Amino acid sequence: MIAAALLAAVIGMHDTISGAQADGWERVAKLCDTQPQLWSSDFGFSHVPNDDLRGRDALFDKATRLAAQGVKITLSWHQCNPTLDEPCTFKDGVQKPLSDAEWRALLTDGTPLNKRWKAQEDRLARVLGKLQKRGITVLLRPYHEANIPGFWWASDDASRSIALWRQLHRYFTDEHGLHNLQWVWSSSFHPRYWARVGDYYPGDEWVDIVGLDAYPPTKEGQPDYAQAWSSLKRIAPTKPLVLSEVSRLPTEQELREHAWGYVVPWGMDMLLRDNGLSDICQAYTRR
Repeated sequence: MIAAALLAAVIGMHDTISGAQADGWERVAKLCDTQPQLWSSDFGFSHVPNDDLRGRDALFDKATRLAAQGVKITLSWHQCNPTLDEPCTFKDGVQKPLSDAEWRALLTDGTPLNKRWKAQEDRLARVLGKLQKRGITVLLRPYHEANIPGFWWASDDASRSIALWRQLHRYFTDEHGLHNLQWVWSSSFHPRYWARVGDYYPGDEWVDIVGLDAYPPTKEGQPDYAQAWSSLKRIAPTKPLVLSEVSRLPTEQELREHAWGYVVPWGMDMLLRDNGLSDICQAYTRR
C-alpha cells in the first residue's frame, strides 16, 4: 500500500491539465537535473487553458507514462456544481453554492440531481478505470478544502460534506469497482476556520491519507506546521500526513521534525514566485 510506504517526504509537482502550467514536472526535471517522484494534476472543468477538460486523454497518457517510470500519481478535481453540466466557469460553476434543497437532493439516491452527479462522476471513473487496468494506483484527492467557504462541496453543515465524500467513495468502489485508489482527504490551514477542521473528517474507514493545504501567512513566513500537525494527528492518529498543496516549500528542519509523506507545490508559477531556484533544486535532490 502506498499509504503505508510514505515514510520520508517526496517532493512532487502539480501540473494543470492543459495550458501554460501543464509542463511543471518536465521543467523541474530540466532545471534541477532530477526527476520528481510524484506527479499531481486535475481533471479540469472548463474549456479555457489550464483547466480544459478536453485534456483528460492527455492526462491519462501522461499519468501512464510517468507511472511506468516509478512516479506516484495524485489527481484532484475542481468539479462543476452538479446542477450544471461541463464545461463550467470557476466562479459560476466550481464555486456556485448548493441550496439546502439541492443538498438534500444530491445526497438522496435516485433523484434527478443525484443522477446528474453520478453522470459527472462516471466520466472520471472511466479514466480511473483505465488506469486501474494498467495497474496504476492513484492518490485521489476529491472535494478538497471542504472546511472553508469557496467550493460548492463546502457547507457550514459539515455532515453534508462528509456524506458527499462517503457517497463518492461508495460509488467508485461498489458501483465502478475501482480498487486502485488511495483516498486523500485534504483541508485548508486557514486560521479563521481551522478550529472546526475535525468536524469535516469523513472517518478512518473512508480515508487513507490526510492532507494539508497550507500557504504562507506573510511574504517571508512559513505556516505553523507544528500546530497543523498536532491538530491532524488528533483527528487521524493512524493516517499518514502529507502537504497536499503549498506554494513555499517547507524547510529541511520542518521535514526532519514532522514526517510529511509528500509535498505538492501547486504549480510552477507559485513555486518560482515563493522559492529561490537553489532552494527548489535542493528540495528535489534531498535524500
